[in-house]
Parts: sequence; structure tokens; C-alpha cells
Amino acid sequence: MNLYRRARFGGVFCAFAFAASCTSTPTIEAPEGRVYCGGGTIKRVIEYGSDGRREERIFVHISEENTLTGEKTFRREEGITAYSWCGNNEPAPEGFVRALLLDNGGEMLVFEDGSKHWIEYGDYTYRQCN
Repeated sequence: MNLYRRARFGGVFCAFAFAASCTSTPTIEAPEGRVYCGGGTIKRVIEYGSDGRREERIFVHISEENTLTGEKTFRREEGITAYSWCGNNEPAPEGFVRALLLDNGGEMLVFEDGSKHWIEYGDYTYRQCN
């Protein structure tokens, strides 16, 4: 008996069969929203979105390339959104939209100013590149 389950891992889809091998070819899905690019020695491409069920739960896809070693990695992080991140005593920075609070303790700040869109993550600013 073949029981199939459709699973999504980091933007790659594949049909998995219990007691059978994977018969479909994985495909990379096209970005669904804004994509942000930048970094220093490690160049990153970042995309985020919600799981569609609860708007506050988010996923973040991060592709990294170390420009010194050429090593490339991909990871998927999960977390929540926060629309008030700066506290009650100080105003939010100009253009602040939301904070992405990752389950691993990391945080990304999302900004928009007119047609400009960017994310601040660590010491770097990642500008919209699509």
C-alpha cells in the first residue's frame, strides 16, 4: 500500500511515499513576495512570508554564500511578527513596519519608505532586489 504525503522543505516540493522512493523531481518555487539581498563577506538573499493559517507566524528563507570560501547554504527559520518593537517610550525609526522575531533568537527589522524596502539583520542592511 502506497501512502503519499506532500511535504514542503525550504521551498522545495517533493512527493514522499512510505515504503517507496521519491518519484518526483524537486522544483524550486518562485518567490512569492519581496526578496532582499546584501551582506558583507557572507552574501544573503532573504524572503519571508506567513504560513497562511496564522498571520503572526512567519517563515524566513535565507540563502547564504561565503564569498571567501564559495560555500553556499540555505536555511529556513520560523518565528513571529511584532508590530511594536521599540517600546512605548521612544518612537519607532522612520519607515519601521514590523520586527521578525525568529525562534532561534534572531531578529530582523522590516522597513518601507515610499518605494524603498529593506531589512536590517545583524550589522547589515538588505535591500529589495526583485
